[in-house]
Formats: sequence, structure tokens, C-alpha cells
Amino acid sequence: MKSKTAIAGALLVVAILGSCLQRHRRIDSKEDLPAKPISSIEPTPTPPEKLRSPIRAIDFANYSYSGSPIYSDRKKFDLKDGTYEGLLIPDCKGSTADCHEPVSLVAQTYGDVTGDGVEEAMVVLTESIRGSSIPYYIYVFGIEKERPKVLWAGATGDRAEGGLRKVYSENGELVIELYGNGARVNGDAFAGDGNGACCPSSITRTRYRWKENRFVQQGKSEILPSNGGGDLEMEYR
Repeated sequence: MKSKTAIAGALLVVAILGSCLQRHRRIDSKEDLPAKPISSIEPTPTPPEKLRSPIRAIDFANYSYSGSPIYSDRKKFDLKDGTYEGLLIPDCKGSTADCHEPVSLVAQTYGDVTGDGVEEAMVVLTESIRGSSIPYYIYVFGIEKERPKVLWAGATGDRAEGGLRKVYSENGELVIELYGNGARVNGDAFAGDGNGACCPSSITRTRYRWKENRFVQQGKSEILPSNGGGDLEMEYR
């Protein structure tokens, strides 16, 4: 009797231990769990306080911009809540709203593009014009005597024909990516791939260094493959 009781007790202990081990293995094992999707856009780390510029305090959604490069005969225009109603179209017979081509703030980012370790602002505007064209305009602002100062402003092309993909800072340089083979803001801004404005097959990345109060191209432009989108790929931050 005692022998049977001892055997039964031993079997019970083995069963309990086996159950605990099985539970432990299920809890620790994660290989069967579905993986969380990884965001394709990594957040830009906040720079140390010594690198942050007063430019971040400027409200570019409510700001007076130089007319160039959008307008050739206008010195300034004002954005209010991110929009300017635009100039009146000559001989327009539509409604008041239809007779203007509004300008809007669509993207904004910060980074050191002059190599001094302090942030500048890169602001992107667009103009809603007749037809399907989507032009973008880049303004690069620095700070001088506690006030914003335009370091450079330029126009890009249209979608696959030199349209803007990104503008950002990297290693103290200004980097501009346009759709189209060989498209550059200081060269052929409307260079394309021959596929029409809808469908870019390449991206041209050009780097600029701040030198003697202007941006100078560094090296040759890089030609990269495009996914065919042709859209602006910038966050408003």
C-alpha cells in the first residue's frame, strides 16, 4: 500500500512540474506572436538645447513672405492661418473664390543647413493654379538679430517633372530631392523622365553647402529610383 501511495505521489509531482514548465514556456516564448509593424518614418530627435534656434518660435502660418519666387512683380504677401487668397486672375468671370489662385503652407521642418550647429527653418508653400500643375516653393530661413531672414528661396517643377519630394538638413548641408532625372532648383527644374507628369521613375538628390552667404552645390547630384508616386513626402513639424 505504501509503495502504491509513494508511486502515485511521485506521479502527481511530475505532472505538476510538467504543467508549470509548459506554462513557463508559453509565457516566455514570443516567436509565435504577430510582429508589430515598424513605421517607415523615424521621428526626428529633438536637438540639444544649445542647437535649438529661436526660429522655432516663428509662426510661419501667419507670416509676411517675400513675393519671389512665386510672384515676379510683388514684394510681399501675407499668410493668415496658413493661407493667402492669391492674386486676382485677369479677365476672370467666375466667382470671387474662383478668380484667385491661393497660396498655402504645406510643410515645415528644421535643421542645421549652414554648418554652424544651429537650426534653420525650411518652409514649403504651394499655389493652387488652373490645370493639374502642382508647383512648390521652398523658403529657407535663418535668424539674424533675433529676426527671421530669408537665406534662399526657390521654385521647383511640377510632379514628375522636377516636382519637390523632400527638403531637409543632413551633416550641416541643405538637401533637396526633386522628381525627374537631373532636376535641380538651380539648373533644369523641369527635367523629367519622359513618362509624363504623373509617373516619375527617378529622383534627383542634390546637396548644397552654405558658403560666402549662398548655397553652393556639393559634388554631383545622385539619381535614385522612384516608386512612381510623385508626391511631396514631408511632414509638417
